[in-house]
Amino acid sequence: MKIAVSCANQRQVSGPATLCPNFWVYDTDQFQIISKTLIHLDEKELLGKIKGTLSQQETHALSDIGCVISRNLGEGLNTKLHDSDIKTMSTNILDPDTAVLSYLKYAHQIKV
Repeated sequence: MKIAVSCANQRQVSGPATLCPNFWVYDTDQFQIISKTLIHLDEKELLGKIKGTLSQQETHALSDIGCVISRNLGEGLNTKLHDSDIKTMSTNILDPDTAVLSYLKYAHQIKV
């Protein structure tokens, strides 16, 4: 699963995700982080500016993610992501890697 974490300053989990230009995108497997890549969105690609659902935006840099983690998602973005079958997690964890590992642990517990 690919997980996108909003990180405006590229170091800490930030919010709101709707206006965040930088996301770390993690490739994960079960409880592990396989890799991470920094994605920079231009003004028209910001999650709060796209029309329709993210899954309809085939060329968007985040179109293939399965989860968004942020300090603040907002109700509108949360609904838009859920409409695209993208899971969300709001967190107070500042370290992006720790936030992803926390989500993976939580997601695995739900499936059991």
